[in-house]
Amino acid sequence: MFETNFCRLMDRQGLTPVGLAAKLETLGSPISPRTVYHWRTGHTTPRAEMLPAIAQALDVEVNDLFSTGTEG
Repeated sequence: MFETNFCRLMDRQGLTPVGLAAKLETLGSPISPRTVYHWRTGHTTPRAEMLPAIAQALDVEVNDLFSTGTEG
């Protein structure tokens, strides 16, 4: 579920792995673009402590990263 929502939210913001990594760095949560790419592909998932920064960078709530509902 995370992977699907994460990809959708990144696409909605027009962010690439490099772009999201840069936003996370400005929020004090540096992460490599390669790690973001692995999140997008479902190879790995972020640690729980990263979720608030990811949500902030994507302009959503943490729950939106895992929501099963559809968004308009």
